[in-house]
Amino acid sequence: MLRWRLLLGPIMAAITALLVYADFVSERPGVYLLPVMTVFAILSAGEMVRLGSGQARRPPRVGIYLGTTLVVISNFVPHLVPELSGGGSSGAMAWPLATLAVAILFVSLVEILNFENAEKVSANLCFGVFAIAYVAGLGSFIAQLRYLDSSRWGTLAVISLFFIVKMSDIGAYIVGRLLGRHKLAPRVSPGKTIEGLVGGLAFAAVSAWVTFAVVGPQWLGTPTTSPWWKIMSYGVLLALVGVLGDLNVSLLKRAANLKDSSVWLPGFGGVLDLIDSLLAAAPVAYLLLAFEWIVPAGSAS
Repeated sequence: MLRWRLLLGPIMAAITALLVYADFVSERPGVYLLPVMTVFAILSAGEMVRLGSGQARRPPRVGIYLGTTLVVISNFVPHLVPELSGGGSSGAMAWPLATLAVAILFVSLVEILNFENAEKVSANLCFGVFAIAYVAGLGSFIAQLRYLDSSRWGTLAVISLFFIVKMSDIGAYIVGRLLGRHKLAPRVSPGKTIEGLVGGLAFAAVSAWVTFAVVGPQWLGTPTTSPWWKIMSYGVLLALVGVLGDLNVSLLKRAANLKDSSVWLPGFGGVLDLIDSLLAAAPVAYLLLAFEWIVPAGSAS
């Protein structure tokens, strides 16, 4: 497992960096992020169906696949097709919200058309809605980060999410392996320790400082006027919520009696195992940056 992580981890990091750079220099922000997120949405939807299937329920497969994919795509429509923006940022946000509402109704329609067993209806509907909201609803905030303020600041926002959360995962893994003694949530994820959590938070705080004090001003030309404690607390908050996201998927795997959400990615499991912490941290990152917890230099505020 460790061997595969050491081999595939740097490769995936390099590919992610190249895609972020390509999207940054593109004349249409989001044009490279869209196909990547669409593929991840489809794969994640399949894994949610796998985790939700069992004796007690049979989730509406078509509804989950289609709903998840369309909600993710809808985030990019008003930006890549300005004629459909519908009035600035509020119109842009209306797209994923409206699509999410339609997706929920579509899940209900699928269940109505495939109705067989009254005892499983509630479980099927609830899991179908949860799957779309969890993957596409939370994932929408990753896309929305890209469109915060200027293209440069939006790019830095996406970098901050990925870099901080993944460095937190790495820090938790290293410190947990070396010093871990006290279990964090033994019934849900026996491998996680309190010592690992503290290590992950420390890595996240430092990574946040590197992102906004080094990467932003020196690589993207986006310095910030925010104090160091706000920057580092941003990293800590993202890491904390990221752990919750990791535990959420672990809980689903426990319920389904599965070790990984899928088996196609050696050393990591499936897509959900790879992005679980990112999904949970994305709304927090968006809200903190949208409400200017950290602001770019020259901002009116």
